[in-house]
Amino acid sequence: HSELQSCWPKQMAHVLRKQLEFYFGDANLRKDRFMKQQIDSNPQGYIPLQTFLEFNKVKALEATLATLRDAAAHSPLLELSADGTSVRRRAPLAIAKDVDACTVYAENLPKTATHESMQSFFSQFGHVEYVSLPRHATADRRIKGFVFVEFATPAEALACAARQPLTLVTPAAGEVAETTHSLRVMTKTEWNRLKEEYKRLQRGTVSVIKNAARAEASTHSKPSASHSTSTREAAGAGAG
Repeated sequence: HSELQSCWPKQMAHVLRKQLEFYFGDANLRKDRFMKQQIDSNPQGYIPLQTFLEFNKVKALEATLATLRDAAAHSPLLELSADGTSVRRRAPLAIAKDVDACTVYAENLPKTATHESMQSFFSQFGHVEYVSLPRHATADRRIKGFVFVEFATPAEALACAARQPLTLVTPAAGEVAETTHSLRVMTKTEWNRLKEEYKRLQRGTVSVIKNAARAEASTHSKPSASHSTSTREAAGAGAG
């Protein structure tokens, strides 16, 4: 722990500052309900530095109130309160953009993919503002194998999608050899279209199955002609 603290000034302060700026960034605030609620709950838009000590990525950096304060003080995007206990973004939240038009979907990721590795890889196509890497709700929290990457502009997203399939090389690590992955990529707009088409086909299939089941049930519930005749004859005999 002392070794980590000693390297803070040179190696970790920049990482912590970028993480704070991410939390207050336009892309994150459009999705992060908790952050938005915290900002809206204060008339000046400040959030106590203490709040960030509960964030997993801040915990992983072993940050303290002092290092958080220092990171915010050196950010051109953030502003400390007069007493140095809270922080806010300097600029107002940008007007909402068409996020889907700026986002790409990619699948067939390596199992070792992380937010950082995805941000680094997709940065070759433009400025990456947000990375969503869904994980299974299991103990190992393994990734589901796909990612959504939001760029600053629709043009960057289109340029990225136009290059598909993308080749991602995972370098060798220990006994694990270097591997190459061919990523299938499309804009999120196209992904939404395909998803709706899949849902429509599913609804059609379910409807066909239900109709067939109703027809089958109706066939079994109707008495046969011979059974109906026998019933009527028996009723007539009883009446005589």
